[in-house]
Amino acid sequence: MNSSVGSYSFSYWEKEAYFSEVDLIVVGAGIVGLNAALSFKELRPSATVVVLERGMIPQGASSRNAGFACFGSVSEICDDLESMEVSSVLSTLKMRLDGLRMLKSRVGDDLLQYQPCGGVEVFRTKEDMSMYVDRLHELNQYIESATGLKHTYEYKKAQQSDIAIIRKAGGYIFNKHEGLLHPGMMMTALESQCRDNNIRIYYGCQVEACEDDGAKVLCHIHGGAITTRSLLIATNGFASHLLDDLEVQPVRNQVLITSPMAANPLSAGYHFNKGYVYFRPVGDRILIGGGRHLNKDGEQTSQFGMTDEIKNYLINFLQAHILNGQKPEIDMEWSGILGVGKTKDPIVKMTGPRTGIAVRMGGMGVAIGSMIGKSAAQMIHDAVD
Repeated sequence: MNSSVGSYSFSYWEKEAYFSEVDLIVVGAGIVGLNAALSFKELRPSATVVVLERGMIPQGASSRNAGFACFGSVSEICDDLESMEVSSVLSTLKMRLDGLRMLKSRVGDDLLQYQPCGGVEVFRTKEDMSMYVDRLHELNQYIESATGLKHTYEYKKAQQSDIAIIRKAGGYIFNKHEGLLHPGMMMTALESQCRDNNIRIYYGCQVEACEDDGAKVLCHIHGGAITTRSLLIATNGFASHLLDDLEVQPVRNQVLITSPMAANPLSAGYHFNKGYVYFRPVGDRILIGGGRHLNKDGEQTSQFGMTDEIKNYLINFLQAHILNGQKPEIDMEWSGILGVGKTKDPIVKMTGPRTGIAVRMGGMGVAIGSMIGKSAAQMIHDAVD
């Protein structure tokens, strides 16, 4: 039997036209990958840069998140301080701020549909909230020392017009530096910038293996191997598919969005339970996501999908704590895959003479992805110079 029947390989013409003299291949067309490609082009304007993405559009978390700027809630930062050094927590906060500034500078507030509406952290009871209210002065001083931002967090008393969970607790903690944006528009804007800079993006192209011999890198995909002078893996939660012994754990986040409502009770981005639950307005809809604390082991997966346990929890949360007992009508549901680890420090390093990685965004990709992409581009540039 002829073993070549049904197989596919590049033609000579395809190799010459699409994959000749490639200076950098970026694996992953998410926020880190596209920013790395753009930053590398700024360093080397004449370079040939190719981005390979396994999905038909960016697939992972960049266009499947909730659209928070991800500055960080009080309970999340307090939780980080329990497991990380203060200096590391403050470094991460500054990285978030610098990354957001870079993203807004590169894309622009209008294309991002950025809303500087602030963030609200809610609690089930007044007792749950009080321990964090007591630490606001300390946290504000930490943040000011690291970023220069003053009076980030503020306790506010509940008003009659507030949602049910705020009224029950008697108040909330407000973060004036949080914001909301449109992840899909963010990604299309970055894609457009890549095209304007002659960066080629090929979708539906899954990388199967990479070989770095010190002189070049062979990037194996269905159809053959592409030769490149350097390679950057920016696949975040999917990084273990290409690299062994990497301290990146994929985790799934599930998201729901309601049908349009006559009156939307939300006016900002909201966090609950150390950020494990989050919700926000999207026009006249409500988006709610998270819930992986209900089944942390089960949600440690790189498989997309929804579970009844978490879906029902999110719907019940909406009904009980936001909509005054009214059952929401869910219009859409989806999931995204994050890359996390024991700490929130991203992994940006060379794994071979000409191969680098930029992964483990820790759920902060929107905030830090631009800066991590820039750092990765500089790292590759310096390594192969």
